[in-house]
Amino acid sequence: MSLLTNPAILFLRNVGRKIGVNSSIAKLILGAEYEHSYNKALSQQIHSGDCIWDIGANIGHYTGLFANAVGPNGRIIAFEPSPINYLKLESQHYSLDNVELHQMAIGDVDSHVCFGQGKDELGATSKVVSDSDLKVEMRTGRSLLENGNLRFPNIIKIDVEGYELEVLRGFGNLLSNPKLHAIGIEVHFQLLSQRSNPSAPKQIESMLREFGFELRWVDPSHLIGTRLPQK
Repeated sequence: MSLLTNPAILFLRNVGRKIGVNSSIAKLILGAEYEHSYNKALSQQIHSGDCIWDIGANIGHYTGLFANAVGPNGRIIAFEPSPINYLKLESQHYSLDNVELHQMAIGDVDSHVCFGQGKDELGATSKVVSDSDLKVEMRTGRSLLENGNLRFPNIIKIDVEGYELEVLRGFGNLLSNPKLHAIGIEVHFQLLSQRSNPSAPKQIESMLREFGFELRWVDPSHLIGTRLPQK
């Protein structure tokens, strides 16, 4: 358990969320541009030639940055389930030779799930929902890799609006593969709480440690796991 997943801190965070002060407190303590520290920390884990799975690519902010960082011998495999977001993602990145795009969600089952389009300008709050007329394909990381059609990731970036734990569970024991040397996750504490799983951040920490990752909270919402050196 880390400080951010301590029950007392989670309680205070929930109180702060209800009265609308969490964002102001974070900016006061960490600075107005605190979220950029995650970009920098994750970029430091990227090596030329890496394969990065961009899970929850949205319209491709990280996709383009990653494609440039890994170089021509690297590979970016981006997943975005929203049809609206995917069209924007495709229009901006279809011409990149080292980028592969898939219109699907990644989770803990191979199925079709209800999906809600975010109402924000970028559609960044699009997410799996309990009921919707829109259904999207969902696959697990394990099934995609066992089919042998996709390159194994060296880095996984996850931004899935409260579905983080399911994404990790869908990889199963493949998370222990030493080829995977870093995982970056935006942990949506509020959405996880709304889904009646406030303990999910602690479960995410436990799972990553179990599979050999050293953890660092870069800011109050972004977690990076890096592989411990093999003995």
